[in-house]
Amino acid sequence: LNTFFPRHKCVAICQYDRRRFPPQILRDVLTSHPIVILGTDVVDNMYYLPPKELLGPDPVGMQLANWLENLARKKRTERALHRSTWEFKVAAENMPGIFSYIDADGRYRFVNQRYREWFHLTDEEIIGHHFREVLGEAAYKKIEQHIEAALSGHHVTYEDVLPYQHGGPRGVIAHYVPDIDDEGTVKGFFALVTDITDRIRAEETLREGQRRYRLLADNVGDAVWTVDL
Repeated sequence: LNTFFPRHKCVAICQYDRRRFPPQILRDVLTSHPIVILGTDVVDNMYYLPPKELLGPDPVGMQLANWLENLARKKRTERALHRSTWEFKVAAENMPGIFSYIDADGRYRFVNQRYREWFHLTDEEIIGHHFREVLGEAAYKKIEQHIEAALSGHHVTYEDVLPYQHGGPRGVIAHYVPDIDDEGTVKGFFALVTDITDRIRAEETLREGQRRYRLLADNVGDAVWTVDL
């Protein structure tokens, strides 16, 4: 089999009943298979030894070398994960707005410092809580459809004035990005929300000024307008 499979396009699955084989045999079986199916998960076998090494003159020495390499690889992976997590947090804390991650159940798993400051809440009052509880019923009703779209796998962008229960109403522009795994399952979504309250107020002031100008112009009649330059 060790010479057959590499030369042919085929797949073989070996199934073993742990109740019928002693641990020693199953350990040797595990060592000789590059891929293992655990329940419904297909995983690369970190304990696998190629046939030449397993059947060579020093299988124990080769197995020890394999274990040591796996330990070193595990440590490198942990360091890379720690670095990636640190980089994510640095980026999140420097976002130009409030940033959060909400899981598929609608519960907060991460928020940045600006998020906590915006709503005057602590991590304990946000993390693990449903967004409906944190944002309030009125704000929830206005964004419910957007969150449902994000949890359905769609990118969402919208502008609105949201009546938050903490901090009062704010004009916002929001971006939701779904978190989709390799199997196409939506695990949650990332949310970046920027405060545009000042811009909305400025636009409202401008529109009001234009309205008054038109009202004045419509009721003055004939007039001469002069401008000093």
